[in-house]
Amino acid sequence: MQTSACASRFKVKGMLRLEHYRGGELIGVREGELAGGFFPNLIVDAAKAVISAILTGTGQVPNKIGIGTGTTAPVAGDTALETSIDNQTCTASVTTITLTDDTAQYIYTFSFAAPHDITEAGLFSATTLFARQTFAAVSVLATDTLKVTWKIQA
Repeated sequence: MQTSACASRFKVKGMLRLEHYRGGELIGVREGELAGGFFPNLIVDAAKAVISAILTGTGQVPNKIGIGTGTTAPVAGDTALETSIDNQTCTASVTTITLTDDTAQYIYTFSFAAPHDITEAGLFSATTLFARQTFAAVSVLATDTLKVTWKIQA
């Protein structure tokens, strides 16, 4: 019975922030109402296996961020982005939201060779989708950059 009580208190949540730059200047931010300007996103079912493997020392932590143009709302059974256009190894660190070092943070800044309407992002552990979110289009030009910051908090 204690195991169930402990497990029910362990809730993993993800938070995403997008910063759109043109000519080196910030021109837009996609954020929500959470502290620090992040909006919640879906931790998919496959993330449970990733977390179990990490806790037993056999898994790979999330290490890639992907972006795409898919518009279908995320669901727990998602295993990939709907329409991926790029997937890159990101910088990982530990940060604090509520308690000291309670949050993993992943950051990557994408550059573009052509215009796109970016409408989805995903966090991956190797090739396994960990979290996904869709959002109103961020219309990037060939010279723009898009900084994606993902936070995972237990």
